[in-house]
Amino acid sequence: MNELVKKLRKNKVKNIFTLNEAKSLIKNNFDFLLDEAIKNKWINYIYKNIYALAGECKTALVNSYILAQIIDPDCYVSTLYVLSDYDWVPEYNCNITCVTTNEEKRIDTKEYGSFIYRKLYDKYISAGIYEIKERNKKYRMAKPLRALCDLIYQRNEKIEYIGSVYDALRLEWEYLEALKKKDINELKGKFGIDIIEYFLEDLERRIKL
Repeated sequence: MNELVKKLRKNKVKNIFTLNEAKSLIKNNFDFLLDEAIKNKWINYIYKNIYALAGECKTALVNSYILAQIIDPDCYVSTLYVLSDYDWVPEYNCNITCVTTNEEKRIDTKEYGSFIYRKLYDKYISAGIYEIKERNKKYRMAKPLRALCDLIYQRNEKIEYIGSVYDALRLEWEYLEALKKKDINELKGKFGIDIIEYFLEDLERRIKL
């Protein structure tokens, strides 16, 4: 490994980094060192200005949630990926599904997975979203009930058919029944969107909170 790779490992970049982060560690011959590292598969190019340590040089696995946030800093992980991750739906979802206030896009990184970004709202609504910090990186993720609200809005569900959503998505009722009133109150009135507000009221009635 060359000087750039050694400094990245020593700096504990958690395996994934941007071009500017790498440049800050090397004063001279940066382009040469980066090209050499990529040719020798010590570093992998991921997308735009994002890279990761590779092979025997990597210090950890790439965190997909952090990568999603680096690709689009205004996003949070939500909808089907979160529901699948929390076992609220039976299907495994291999695409990292995100909500953003930026343009919609799909990014396929091959080795590091596929990322789907959907624009649902004109502004960021923080209710039901938590932030995780991992060393010098962070990412945002929706709680499962927030992810379900996002998905219902994304699917353009109609109020008169909201009762069919539970069966259509094959939602696991044991998780819905475990919800507390505070979980629903965290989201009620935060969106100003009829279908989401109606769904939360309907859910509250069904689980008798």
